[in-house]
Amino acid sequence: MSVSDAAYLAGILDGEGTVMLYMRRDAVAMRIMVSNTVQQLLTWIAETTGVGTVGNQYPAGRKNNFGASNAKATYAWGCNSEAAETVLTQIRPYLIVKAAQADLAIETQRRLRVPALKADRSWQSEYRGRMQMLNHRGI
Repeated sequence: MSVSDAAYLAGILDGEGTVMLYMRRDAVAMRIMVSNTVQQLLTWIAETTGVGTVGNQYPAGRKNNFGASNAKATYAWGCNSEAAETVLTQIRPYLIVKAAQADLAIETQRRLRVPALKADRSWQSEYRGRMQMLNHRGI
């Protein structure tokens, strides 16, 4: 990824994306996602990074918070685990809003490569809690 592409993607992730940790069968896992109404933007992300998939998140015409059904279709690009780590590592120098989430996610993925740490659920629960606090919205 070029420097300008990495910086642009960092801005998109800062504004429209999320970095999360979630439980899978045997261990915690990492995912990054970007949602937007412009499918072309998400296709650009998939093509530029070479990872992830673009899907329809919400169909057009869904009801909004006011009961109207004039909402645009929403699409999402996402990738998991090592692919997500690769993307985050490349865009990390340019992240502002999601810098702490990226650092925690990258550290999580690196720790999961150590078999003894992958088997230890205590730190995984702690890291998920930390990520939830970083991603908490509202007052």
